[in-house]
Amino acid sequence: MITDAGLQVLGESIAKCSSLTHLKLNFDSVDKISDSGVDHITRNLSSISQLILLHYNFTRCNLLTGRSVERIVNEITALPNLTILTLLLKIGSLTDVPIADFTRTLRNLTRLEELTIGWCCKTDDGGCQINDAISTLSSLSHLQIDYTQSEITDRALKSMSMMLRPLIKLLHLDLNLYLALNITDEGVSAIGKQLSQLTQLITFKANFYSTKISDEGVSNLMDGIQNLRSLSCLLLCLWWCENVTVAGASKMAEIIQVCTSLVDVNIDIKRTRITSVGSTNLQSMKTVSYTHLRAHETPEHLVCRLLLEKKK
Repeated sequence: MITDAGLQVLGESIAKCSSLTHLKLNFDSVDKISDSGVDHITRNLSSISQLILLHYNFTRCNLLTGRSVERIVNEITALPNLTILTLLLKIGSLTDVPIADFTRTLRNLTRLEELTIGWCCKTDDGGCQINDAISTLSSLSHLQIDYTQSEITDRALKSMSMMLRPLIKLLHLDLNLYLALNITDEGVSAIGKQLSQLTQLITFKANFYSTKISDEGVSNLMDGIQNLRSLSCLLLCLWWCENVTVAGASKMAEIIQVCTSLVDVNIDIKRTRITSVGSTNLQSMKTVSYTHLRAHETPEHLVCRLLLEKKK
């Protein structure tokens, strides 16, 4: 079991690696780590000036407090070359108070191209603060937001839709609203409306597990997706969305049929009210030939395809 003492040794080792460019530390569910341990591993982070990628995962490290967040963000601020950041702080006991420190730092990371953020927001204000800070990062091409089990409402999702407006370079967008039980059609519809403006988007993933969305929200989301001419990958999770019916399934099938750029579609409809008829609609979507896909591929698709063929 990793403890604060172990992190002290790890921190001393990291401090000696001044030429590091990539650092990934995953402490998911390590419940013996306290603020002192985080101090140990972040103390000399700013001395690694060449760091390009930083990945911290403290999910379910329930002894951590706002002091750890403050320590982490203070060190991140001093990394001038950072372009890829993952910070997962999905800790049930953590309040929204430290978000202010985090967002101040986030606004200064103007070179970020890829961002993954995970936080169990207790209020809409917390989610809105994060969304507002992300909206200033105009160089982002990859964005993943994980609000698992957050207590946010549609107000935070409307803020998220506004956040997307200036992020015109986005290629990949992943929204995780797993067990965000207060989300309804109003918030999802706002996201759908703004999606249509992300003309370069290649991948869109969204997890609405056990939210309150219905056919209306699904329909408005799919209307936004319909306008994404470069979209090649679509993943939607609608598990336990009990207000989604056969009408929602029909709308999804209809839009997916006309999105000729799509190569990979994965829609999870377990525990919804979609009947066998709706399921059949999704399963009967026409397939397109490989030649057809080749004819419509963009430079980004070409790179992905060549990499896949190389692996084979």
